[in-house]
Amino acid sequence: MTPLIAITITVTVLNAVSWAAFRLDKRYARQNRRRTPERTLHRFAAVGPFGALAAMYLHHHRHKVDKRRFALVV
Repeated sequence: MTPLIAITITVTVLNAVSWAAFRLDKRYARQNRRRTPERTLHRFAAVGPFGALAAMYLHHHRHKVDKRRFALVV
């Protein structure tokens, strides 16, 4: 496996995991269950910013986009 392929796979997986974390948090919110701590979501956004942005914009996390902390992380 070439380094470029390995990097591409790694970045894709990290963004997919970030997207899944934000989606799960949204699901928990709708079910009135315990949410994912914001600090954890910040960490996911730091390692998978494209997945976090996709989840925030495509799945109605727009209140997260308005928060200054999330804008700095992403």
